[in-house]
Amino acid sequence: MTAATQFEALAPNSSLAQDSIIDYINACNTVSAYSYSFANSSLIALKKPPEWYSDFVAQFGVAKGNAMQWNTSLIPNMIAIPQMIVDSNRIITAKFNNINQDLKDLEKYPNDKDVIDDLKQNLKSIYNRVNGDLDSINGLIQDLQTFAETLKNDYSTLNVGIEQLNSAEEANEAEVKRLQQEIQDLQDEIEKYNQIMTASVIGVGVSIFVTLVGIVVGVATGGIGWAIVPVGIIGVGASTAGIVIASSKIQAAQLQIGKDAADLDAYNEDLVVLNTEIETLSKLITANEAAQEALVDVSKLWQDMADSTKQLLDDLEKAESEVTSDLAQCSQDVQSAQNEWNALEQFCEQLTKIDYRFDPNVQNIV
Repeated sequence: MTAATQFEALAPNSSLAQDSIIDYINACNTVSAYSYSFANSSLIALKKPPEWYSDFVAQFGVAKGNAMQWNTSLIPNMIAIPQMIVDSNRIITAKFNNINQDLKDLEKYPNDKDVIDDLKQNLKSIYNRVNGDLDSINGLIQDLQTFAETLKNDYSTLNVGIEQLNSAEEANEAEVKRLQQEIQDLQDEIEKYNQIMTASVIGVGVSIFVTLVGIVVGVATGGIGWAIVPVGIIGVGASTAGIVIASSKIQAAQLQIGKDAADLDAYNEDLVVLNTEIETLSKLITANEAAQEALVDVSKLWQDMADSTKQLLDDLEKAESEVTSDLAQCSQDVQSAQNEWNALEQFCEQLTKIDYRFDPNVQNIV
């Protein structure tokens, strides 16, 4: 492949990149829903807690704090990816303009060393910018991996306590599992109302609403308030919580859970809630892994672009005369690359305006 046919590799496929970025954002929104659910869980105050339960309570608080890091630390970095692409194109555009001028100069002065050196320098600037962006993306992947390891450690510690509670003499394993499955089925039904971002709905001022719907398991220990399992749901442009709790199917499932929970004693009712909350932490871990995978797909696009740009530079170093073999094709490929970058910038410019809204209120299904 000659240098003349490689200029088209100076940009990612904008359509593929948009799809990858949308997949990443939707995966992150799922993490937001689970992290917000777990962070808003309330630990049950057992009527007859074992001696070690205070340590479990402390660790649960630590785990909730760790889950909240997603909203306080990771979401800002997630949003920074589209802004990074916008900023990069504004720099790369100037380099493309310079490259086009270099190609015009080569028409007049074939193989002019100064012009070719300037061409190389502009390509190096593009390579350095793309490589810098790749470093930023890989840094965020590492942040997600660190977040995952923290959550896994929390889950491992809490699961030891849950297993002890489940194996206690007071535990009714069969009934606890049955009610847990009912709650899981209702959670699945609620999550069908999650909305996803698509290229067609992205526009200026789009908001992502993260709201909480509460599954009522029963009266909390001590008779004060309710034992609630919060479920996070994602709305695009508006909250969907009101639609969820108005669903007759969801209300019927909630009614059945209330009836079945009433047949359990306080210990087993509390055990159902605790098991469900720890399972939410497990789902958060799985969702975070999916977000990592989606971001890795984005990083691969940037890695391919960096590799292609480096290959073009290497080819120019080895055979400078090849750049003049088809200047018209070079110019067309540079323009094509610029068009791809511009399309991606316009898309990402809209993403930078997304407003994330977290409703602190839990809307119970009643």
